[in-house]
Amino acid sequence: MIKKRKMCGSVATAYRPIIHCLIIFLVLFPTITIAQEEEWNRWETDNFIILSYDKGQGEYLYRNIEKMKDWVFARWGLPNVEFSGECKVACVPTKELMRDVYRLDGSYAEINRTEDKINFTRLYLVLDKSPAEVIPISLTDICFAELCQRNIEIGFWARRGMAILNGTLPQIREAIVPLKDKEARDLFTSKALFSMTEKEWLVLQKESQEIFDQQAAVVCLLLRKEFGQSKFLTFLLTDNTEKDMTDIFGFSTEKRFNEAFMRYLKNLSSDIDENKTPDSYLQITPNKE
Repeated sequence: MIKKRKMCGSVATAYRPIIHCLIIFLVLFPTITIAQEEEWNRWETDNFIILSYDKGQGEYLYRNIEKMKDWVFARWGLPNVEFSGECKVACVPTKELMRDVYRLDGSYAEINRTEDKINFTRLYLVLDKSPAEVIPISLTDICFAELCQRNIEIGFWARRGMAILNGTLPQIREAIVPLKDKEARDLFTSKALFSMTEKEWLVLQKESQEIFDQQAAVVCLLLRKEFGQSKFLTFLLTDNTEKDMTDIFGFSTEKRFNEAFMRYLKNLSSDIDENKTPDSYLQITPNKE
């Protein structure tokens, strides 16, 4: 008969910290039971490396992501550029898988830089909706970051605003309508919008980041729809100063422009909420100039 030995108190005490650490690890870092990246379906295009957990979704990206990249630039009348570094696209069909594999709550664009030079970019996509609802907004940020890499500098406000306007019509409407109820103290002035940097934006509270992005979309729509593609692009490629506003759009001061912008913001958000704004006004189409 084999007798069971009791673990002596000193040994049990010695193992207790290890057991505690193991429990904490399992809670914070649950075991990933799905295939790792290197085992996923893989495709390569001129600018992208596609890794997809679902073969069908990966094949869709392989056939269409280069066309989407071209579309992002073309609809705004901007030059199409080849990416300077590797852009890896990782896509999964559910948010649960995204959390398990990458610890992310949703789709996300990562731009890794050393000073102003892009080392690589990553596009993490949760394809649980139609591709038009998921891909363009995240892809836009990477496309315009690459544009800046080619010494075609555009303001951070434009990158954020144009990304929203590259979404679907319901997404655009959903982004702009909440502004109708915002108090003036909660909103960014046009000067604050045009001068905001990515580093400054990153330290804002989440609610302030969302308001900034929503206002950026509105100011992009104002300049593009009311003044045309040519003037919009001319302003986009300047330093966005008060003098630029005067020379390009004819406003005497930044204050005058801000007053016009705030009126436009309130009118537009209310009109969208009341279904008075036609779809065509919210869609950007390139001018053949």
